[in-house]
Amino acid sequence: MGTVPLFEKTPRKSKPSEKPAVASPRTSKSVKPAKKNTPTAATRRRVKKPASETRTHLVDSVKAFGRRITLEMRTRILVWLRGHAAIVAVVLLIGFGVWRISNLATPSPLASLFTPEVQHWRDQIIAWSERYGIDPNLIATIIQIESCGLADAVSSAGAQGLFQVMPSNFAPTITDQTEPEANAGTGLGVLKDCLRWANGDMSDALACYNGGPSLIKRPASRWPNETQRYVTWGTGIYRDALARVGDSSTLDSWLTVGGYRLCNRAAVAVGLSTRPPDFAAVTAPIKAQPTVIPAYNNGDPVFPPTPRP
Repeated sequence: MGTVPLFEKTPRKSKPSEKPAVASPRTSKSVKPAKKNTPTAATRRRVKKPASETRTHLVDSVKAFGRRITLEMRTRILVWLRGHAAIVAVVLLIGFGVWRISNLATPSPLASLFTPEVQHWRDQIIAWSERYGIDPNLIATIIQIESCGLADAVSSAGAQGLFQVMPSNFAPTITDQTEPEANAGTGLGVLKDCLRWANGDMSDALACYNGGPSLIKRPASRWPNETQRYVTWGTGIYRDALARVGDSSTLDSWLTVGGYRLCNRAAVAVGLSTRPPDFAAVTAPIKAQPTVIPAYNNGDPVFPPTPRP
């Protein structure tokens, strides 16, 4: 029988958790495992969507929100209106009444004292006033004493239209000098210049319109008789128009001495009267006094003579 040792050495087994030691030279570096190609949080922050895509998304979101709010508000308004229909009707009626009262309380820019033939041009007068920056009552005064609204009025001296403008003042391109818009553009241009040269003095401005700008430097006593009459009628009617009186004694006097005959012709022309005009009774033209000053309307305006005492 062989001898059996009491203690037999057996090789030691390594534990499963233990890794076998790997001998490596001191100069060798440890090899790290390769990282997976997964973006980190920092990488995700750096990756941005295109600007156009972001804007489109934002715009769509805003539109969707707006549609949702609009629909919701519309629904609420309709529900509220159904429940308060009587209140809404009362409020609308009150608002309409206030609007009507405010319109009725607003005074008309044009005085009511002018004759119906001049009032016929009311809308055009107001439009011309806004266009040329001249008081509509002054424009109506000029029309009243120049033509009484007779658009095709022509004096023996050649003064034309509503504003009785002399032909030399029209632009060469204007062929129909009695056409209301062309006549107003030229006549009101002259009046605006006269107002500026007269520094706003109404008597001097009217004298300038009738007899030329050089009259501004002369005393009123040295104005031609025609101009003195013109200024007397014009300033009186315009003063009454600004005072908003119902009737003007100056205008009544102008009509009495012959203005009504001119207005009768104008009434037939604008369709306000079917009575034939009494051409034989029309006041004889006023002869122009000899003068060397540059004249706008000097000569023979359609204008009644000075009333006799």
